[in-house]
Amino acid sequence: MKVLFCIGYQKTAFSPQSWEENGSGGSEYSVMKLAERFSELGHEVMVSGEVITGTYNGVKYFTYEDLGINDHYDVVIATNYIHYLQELDSKGITFDKSYFWIHNNEFY
Repeated sequence: MKVLFCIGYQKTAFSPQSWEENGSGGSEYSVMKLAERFSELGHEVMVSGEVITGTYNGVKYFTYEDLGINDHYDVVIATNYIHYLQELDSKGITFDKSYFWIHNNEFY
């Protein structure tokens, strides 16, 4: 299964490496760990948004600017960034299922 996590509204771009060095919020931690678990289960997993580009623990991280054109994902999981729909649509990206996960109630 091809899985894309779309994230947004972090104060600074992050990666699992920068998270280990500097810490960050619970949303970032949750995305990292869930993405890693999907990867461990054999899925192709990407995280896009305000991130530091690279591959960490089997998961590819890249910015929205680096999203491919006309790609297709089986599942898109977005957190804290409802505009992910516009981001994907602007690149012709399609998906079978999408889940929007929000638990922060403060805006930066």
